Amino acid sequence: MDSIEMRAASNTVLVFKPAKERIALLPSQQESQNETFLNLMYTIKESKILDDIFKFIVFNQIDFLERLYRQEEPSNHASLSSTLVSMSLSSGTYLKLLKFFVSQPSLLSVQKEFSENEVSGDDTTGAPIYTQITRVYLSKIGRRFLKDLLSPILRQLCEDKKVSLEIDPNKADPSSIAKNTTALLEKTALLIDSLTSKEMVEKLPQPVKEVAYTIGEISSNKGRQLESIGGLLVHYFLIPALNDPIGYNLLNQIPTSRTQRNIHLIGLLLESCVGGQGIPLGNNALIGEFISKRRADLEVYVRAISTGKASVIGHGDSFTNEISMVQLHTFHRLLYLLKPEFPKIFQDEKSQEFLKLVEKLPDYQTKMSFSFLTPAEQKGLKNYLKEK
Repeated sequence: MDSIEMRAASNTVLVFKPAKERIALLPSQQESQNETFLNLMYTIKESKILDDIFKFIVFNQIDFLERLYRQEEPSNHASLSSTLVSMSLSSGTYLKLLKFFVSQPSLLSVQKEFSENEVSGDDTTGAPIYTQITRVYLSKIGRRFLKDLLSPILRQLCEDKKVSLEIDPNKADPSSIAKNTTALLEKTALLIDSLTSKEMVEKLPQPVKEVAYTIGEISSNKGRQLESIGGLLVHYFLIPALNDPIGYNLLNQIPTSRTQRNIHLIGLLLESCVGGQGIPLGNNALIGEFISKRRADLEVYVRAISTGKASVIGHGDSFTNEISMVQLHTFHRLLYLLKPEFPKIFQDEKSQEFLKLVEKLPDYQTKMSFSFLTPAEQKGLKNYLKEK
């Protein structure tokens, strides 16, 4: 058994994939209907309680989520963001989550979100948490769209093995800069033309449009929608896919170093078109003219995708949302650590519902000791959690 997948609350799918050990965490398919025989770290009933607790927090005491980040080690903020996004998707509360964190600019990510090889290789220490959350969310709901948009262009770049888009005079023969510049502008224009086409505007998943609308509505600078909405979609939706075409299933082969550099340069130029730092202009007038023209095209595009009103709950989606045992464990652990503060935080009459839900949860220390598993299962599961 390589993995376990089971239906929990709403559209949530709990997935447990042992890294190396083959742990028999589920009995036969027939017996799995009877919770008494379930031998998971969290049963269906327990996962439902955690899901209900999360929904209560989001709808009634959403500022409690800030305490989760302040309680968690900064190095685990990215993992916590992924957990909250998965749980919000199970209850359709992502946009409510997004609105809250956008309103909390003081809550910052201390994670370096991009590696040196990625398009935005700068240290993003100090970036608002909502950008991290948005990146996780968009990567979940937009993969089919990204494949339709980016795969044809990336395959062409892989086939054009001799083509160089290098415009850095320190990395290319100065005599080839003009030709490379023309090629770079042509390739980037193909991407922008495809992105802004009527077909791709219609294909863009509704949840992505709702994010664009939400960011536009709560943006502090209404006159700079290209930077706030376009920058967010480019930086946290398109660029991560360009950086990891294999991980996003956009290509079947690892690009050569030259192709990777070409993709990198296209990403930099695309970022420049939405007001990012992007590509250094130097004295290259052609690039400056290109950015100016394409900014106008992208401003029209941003208006087109951000006019549809978004609901608080969000649009129904067709992708599979997976919540791992590790993510449930993360949420449970933080609840346990913050439990002494609950009487001060949850004081109104409605909060009694929350406290009753918390009391229904199994003892965290029992879960941590894995005393409900066999010794072999305990060893394998502990190894798996350590790897995560």
